[in-house]
Amino acid sequence: MLVLSLIGATEEESDVPVIYLYDMGRQESRALDNTIGASSLFWIDAETLGFMIEVQGHNYRLMQICLPTGEVTPLLLKA
Repeated sequence: MLVLSLIGATEEESDVPVIYLYDMGRQESRALDNTIGASSLFWIDAETLGFMIEVQGHNYRLMQICLPTGEVTPLLLKA
């Protein structure tokens, strides 16, 4: 069973949140790439997680991550 958690620190930057995936069966966790600064997590479907990330100052972008592949893409594209 996998569990997601958002923590308030990374190895790179002590006060920036990152999304971690915790595998309860293996009792180990790993940071999901390209999720540093993530906030406001929500499920899109069983394998996709949505989140917001700060991109410039107080500007935010809505993103999604496919958990099986780790691919991070924008959720909404500008027209």
